[in-house]
Amino acid sequence: MVSFPATAPVEVRSDEDVRELSVYLMRFERPRIVVVVTTDQDGGEPLIDPEALFRDYAGKGEGIDVAVIRSMRNTHRLSDRISQRLSVYQGAVRIYPKDGAWQEPGNYRLSPLCLPPRDLTRFDRSVRDAIDVELRRAERMQEDRDRAGRSASPTWDSGRSAASDASPAAVGASVDADLSASRSSQSGQGPKGRPSIRQSAQLVSSTQTSSPQTSSTQTSSTQTLSTQTSAAQTSSASPTVPAGLDCDYDGLSGTVIAVASDDEAERLAAYLTSPDRTRPAVVVSRRFGKALFNAELIARKLTDVAKVFELTTPQSSWGLSGAMPPGTKVYNGSARLYPIGIDWVDDPSELRYYIGWSEAELKTLTYTLIDNAVGMVARSYSSTVTTQRPQIVQGRIGAVYDGRGIAMIDDGDMASVVLPEAYERYGYGHVLRKGQLIRGMYDPQSHTVVVTPDRQDARQALAAYDSGQTVLARVDKVTAAQCVVELFPGVSIRMGTEDETGITDMRDLASAGMVLPIYIAVKGTVDADGDYQHDWLLSITDADVDQVRPAPSLLVSGPPWLDPSDMETRRIPDRSAGDTAMLGAQFDSVQAMADFLTGPDGRIDVSAADDVFQYLTQLQHEMQQLRDSEKTASDRVEGMKAKMRQKQRENAYNGSQYKSLVPLFADADEGRRFEREQMDMMVRRAWAIRLGPAEKKDHPLPRKWGYSDWFFDTLAATRINVGKVVDVMVEVLIGRDIQLAGRQNHRLRTGPGGDDPYRLGPNGETCFRDSLQVGQAAARRLHYMRSADNTVTFTSVRNHDDFAL
Repeated sequence: MVSFPATAPVEVRSDEDVRELSVYLMRFERPRIVVVVTTDQDGGEPLIDPEALFRDYAGKGEGIDVAVIRSMRNTHRLSDRISQRLSVYQGAVRIYPKDGAWQEPGNYRLSPLCLPPRDLTRFDRSVRDAIDVELRRAERMQEDRDRAGRSASPTWDSGRSAASDASPAAVGASVDADLSASRSSQSGQGPKGRPSIRQSAQLVSSTQTSSPQTSSTQTSSTQTLSTQTSAAQTSSASPTVPAGLDCDYDGLSGTVIAVASDDEAERLAAYLTSPDRTRPAVVVSRRFGKALFNAELIARKLTDVAKVFELTTPQSSWGLSGAMPPGTKVYNGSARLYPIGIDWVDDPSELRYYIGWSEAELKTLTYTLIDNAVGMVARSYSSTVTTQRPQIVQGRIGAVYDGRGIAMIDDGDMASVVLPEAYERYGYGHVLRKGQLIRGMYDPQSHTVVVTPDRQDARQALAAYDSGQTVLARVDKVTAAQCVVELFPGVSIRMGTEDETGITDMRDLASAGMVLPIYIAVKGTVDADGDYQHDWLLSITDADVDQVRPAPSLLVSGPPWLDPSDMETRRIPDRSAGDTAMLGAQFDSVQAMADFLTGPDGRIDVSAADDVFQYLTQLQHEMQQLRDSEKTASDRVEGMKAKMRQKQRENAYNGSQYKSLVPLFADADEGRRFEREQMDMMVRRAWAIRLGPAEKKDHPLPRKWGYSDWFFDTLAATRINVGKVVDVMVEVLIGRDIQLAGRQNHRLRTGPGGDDPYRLGPNGETCFRDSLQVGQAAARRLHYMRSADNTVTFTSVRNHDDFAL
């Protein structure tokens, strides 16, 4: 099994090796940058020398790690673990920086990818240049950290308020003050004067097992906790308690528990993932040794509500990331709130991730985190005290209404069905359907069943999706340049104007909250650990509204979470506010209008009639505006449909497989002439690109060549990259195919036998066969013939066992 850092280039051969490499790569910080070298074929040699690369950089700082992957299977395994966008394969080389910034959504370019150029002599130099750039960047980052460490305050602020039961206004002022104070006090590797691990264990022990004399003076456990909390708040020497291996987490309240080592991080992970945990937990990390969230303030406000932990070192961040399930990590100055129970282990999308970059953001997030933790406990307490003799039951949905469902449960009783809060926002009709089997907690007093969700995994839900399909998606955010859509809750994908035809503003196509048909040009992966999926390619204008695939269900056996009826077929621009006082007047009936017109004496009120006339005139004006808006929207829809049809035609003819152009012409003969001329141009272009100026003189293209009447039909019918066929056609025309062993050039026979006669053309031409593919089932072959004057006619593209001309 491989290990890092290494003393020589590492060969990655097994699944276990791939796992070790991926774990090392995904560490938030590493002592070295990692260079992963791949080969362009199984068992082949890399295009650069790994030994020389490792040796040349061994004396530069900490050196580098070099990992070599010679198997396509192992490159695919690496892609499965770290995502395709962040991986490397097919002869390329990738440099992974020492820090983990490249793992953040949208930052994949921070990990340089070096693709093999046509001139391989420059490849080694380009890889070394990329490594040099990354080493210089790492040096600058280390210098910035050193300066930050030298300027860090050596002591902690001791002048903070100790009142944990202050008024809301005082709490707000306290948050503001503490957030400001934390900027100057919480920097560097940690405060001085904190108690040791053993001391922290003794602190808890002394609190829980005090002397008889001390116990007699304490009237309740609440007083004990308050005393401990007050002491933690007023002591500037030890505001944070380290997480010792003997430390009882549930015995510490109102105090930040510091986590500094790998062992402590593993203990924390075990605590967080324990089903026996009795309180929510807050975990706060640091960014380059600087605390962004004020963990002390959070712990003080959440006394007796939640446990608060702070990762004070990079080692603890790495250790917790390695021990926690995917999608639940905490690092780089972020924070997470872990609810009671372990449902979030299987569904990390419900686990809130708090990260901010400015003072205002961090202040808002601090309030939000505290409120969410208190609300989490309040909801748990409420459901506990109001539910008498609860029991787990099964039932079947009988009807679904707006905001409620009705089910027949096991004992034949009817019960009202309530969804968990996280699912209510989707609407009951998009989560439950008639006849659906459910399971949940039943309260016989209120005849209510709170559903226990049997949620589909995102990967499972989207497994049936494929490239070329039109599916439904909900629009999350829209700007002029980009649009973010949800294919499934937790699977968000960015789209830009560059993905659409003739569109310069994405707001012309979508607005937040809309449900739209989306065309999947390229299906990507589903990564539960990232905020956005980066390897999908979607388009709105290419969607086929008549072929929309049903959306997956949120729950097993539930209805689609999105429905075609949710789609908005047209959008009317928001109208500005009216310009008369009568804009808000509405008549619900003719009688209401008559009452409005008739005065107290039974006569028509002329002034009222004037008002009504003015109102009706305005309504007519508004009606005309609506008609104009509807016509504008209709024209836009028709224009979009025309662009979609044009894009669909372009997509059909822009693929790697050849498709006949003749159907695009009313005159078939004209279409065939165009088809031949286009192929001539493709051959000439490939010749111009492949051969250098000197080679062109030695290997000129002939002035003419030809195609059989059935050549283009066989090319379209045989599934092969047309570019590959064109490249071999160039080799035939310049006579190079007979020199290349891979072409396996030989005379074409009438059958597979070695004694079968050679095939001749209709005018006695000599027929030949070249290999387009080698070592594959039903490998493709190019058939052509040469006349007496050496003119080449390309006759067909066939499978290996097809010997027709």
